Amino acid sequence: MSNVIIMGADPGLANFGVAFLELVGGANRVKALYTLTTAKSDKKLKVLSSSDGFRRCRELAEQLADLVDLHGLPSVICAEAMSYPRASSAAAKMAMSWGVVAALSAHHCIPVVQCSPQQLKKALCGRANATKEDVQRALCRRYVKADLFGKLAKSKREHAADALGAIVACRDSEAMVMARRQAAA
Repeated sequence: MSNVIIMGADPGLANFGVAFLELVGGANRVKALYTLTTAKSDKKLKVLSSSDGFRRCRELAEQLADLVDLHGLPSVICAEAMSYPRASSAAAKMAMSWGVVAALSAHHCIPVVQCSPQQLKKALCGRANATKEDVQRALCRRYVKADLFGKLAKSKREHAADALGAIVACRDSEAMVMARRQAAA
């Protein structure tokens, strides 16, 4: 048996959810949950928003690289797919955070599997209109941990939960099936 690491992601520029799941044989274990954060520059008048976005992406990429060094290179990245916000500035920020995922994937040749927010909710709760709290409760039941989210602030839990939920929702993808086979070998 070999250990296989799966990374879940809920990309966002202000809050970027990350989950690490370890597959060993037929079992899996949540290694860690995080919500990475970046803040807008307080020098609004002197910094272009696009330059500030690049700075924030660099911060996210560095934080993510540190976590990969700590927990191991994932075999698969499972991510909640980009929803398309109505505001163009929000869409641009979302797209920039997805660039961080794309860069990690490309640099290490890691496949990325996506699920929609509705697929994530349906996989965990059995219905596409589940609340954020329903998703978190379902994850705590699934991984038999009342304190699954540990010291994460309540406002940061939803992003980490979505990252872990993406792993569950993507479990039947070709990349995840191969990762489970690798863990069982």
